Amino acid sequence: MNVATKIAKESTITFSGMLYGNINRYLYTALLARWVGPEYLGIYSLANAIMLISEVLAKMGLETGIMRFVSQLNPDLDVKKVQSIIGSALKMTFFSSCIIMFILIISSGTIVRLLNESLILKTVVIIFAIAIPFNALTMVSAFATQGFKRLKHKIIVTQFFNPTILLLSMVFCYWFISNQSSIMIPMLITGVTGFIFMFINLKSVSGIKMNHLIDSPFDTQLLKFSYPLMFVTMLQTLMHWMDILMLGYFVDASTVGLYHPAARTAGLLQALLLSFLSIYAPLASQFYGEGKIDRLLYIYKLVTRWLIICALPISSVFIIYPEKVMSVSYTHLTLPTKA
Repeated sequence: MNVATKIAKESTITFSGMLYGNINRYLYTALLARWVGPEYLGIYSLANAIMLISEVLAKMGLETGIMRFVSQLNPDLDVKKVQSIIGSALKMTFFSSCIIMFILIISSGTIVRLLNESLILKTVVIIFAIAIPFNALTMVSAFATQGFKRLKHKIIVTQFFNPTILLLSMVFCYWFISNQSSIMIPMLITGVTGFIFMFINLKSVSGIKMNHLIDSPFDTQLLKFSYPLMFVTMLQTLMHWMDILMLGYFVDASTVGLYHPAARTAGLLQALLLSFLSIYAPLASQFYGEGKIDRLLYIYKLVTRWLIICALPISSVFIIYPEKVMSVSYTHLTLPTKA
C-alpha cells in the first residue's frame, strides 16, 4: 500500500469516527441546552474547560512523545523496549494526573469565587477532577496504539465508545436521577469505562501488562522530549477554551450556556484537521527518523492539499449561512422534557 492510499484509507476511518463522535457530542450539547437550560450548560462548559486545560498538564506532552518513540521502533523486534516505554509513559501520567487532580480539588473553592458562580460549579469541578487521571491515561494509551500505525483502536475508544457512553449516561442521569447529576456523573463514568476499554485495546496491540506499569522506570529521555510539547498543546487548548473561561469570569454561566452551542458548531471543522493529522503525525515521525525528508515533504503537501479541498466547502456554508446552520441544530430542536 503506497503512502497516498494509506493516508486516504486511514483518514477516512478517522474522519468517520470523528464525525460520529462530534455528532454525539453535538447532540449531547443540544440535549443539555434543551433539558437543563443555559445556566447548567454554562456550568458544565466552564468545568469542562477547566478539566481539559488541567489534563494537558497531567499528560505532560507524553501522548505526543509516546507516539513518536513507539513509531520509531520495530514492534516485532523491540517488544520489550516498546512495552517498557509505554509502561513508563503510563506510570508518569498516573502520578502527574493524580497531583493535578488533588490540586484542582483543593482549589475548587477558589475557582468558584473567581468565576462568581454557585457551589454547583464546585461540585462539578471536583467530580471532573476525579475523572482527569482516567482521561489522561486513556489519551496516552490511545496515542501509544497510534504509534503502531493502527488508528482503529484509538478511534473506536475516543470517537465511538466514549461519546456514546457520555450521551447515554447523561440521558439516564437526567431521566432517572436529577438535572444536576446529568452534568456531573456522565464525565466520570465515561472516564473510567473509557480507560478500561482503551487499556484492553493497548494490551492487544502491545502485549503490555500491569507489571510493566509497575516495573518500568521513569524514562527521562521520553519526558525530556515530551515536556516541551506540553506547552504547544497548552497554547492550543487555551486558544480553544479561553473564550469560555473569559465569559465565565466577566459575565455568568447562563451567557456561557448560550455561547457554547455556537462554539461547538464552529468546532466541527476540527474533525477534518484531526482526521488527517492522526495518520500524518506517525508517518512524518517515521520518515524524519529514517532521514527520508523527500517523503516527509511529499505527504505534507498531499495532506495540505486534501485539507484545503475538504475544508473550503464546509467552512463556506458556515460563513454564508450561519443562522440557518444554528437554527437547524438548536432553534428547531423539539425534544421531550420531564414534566
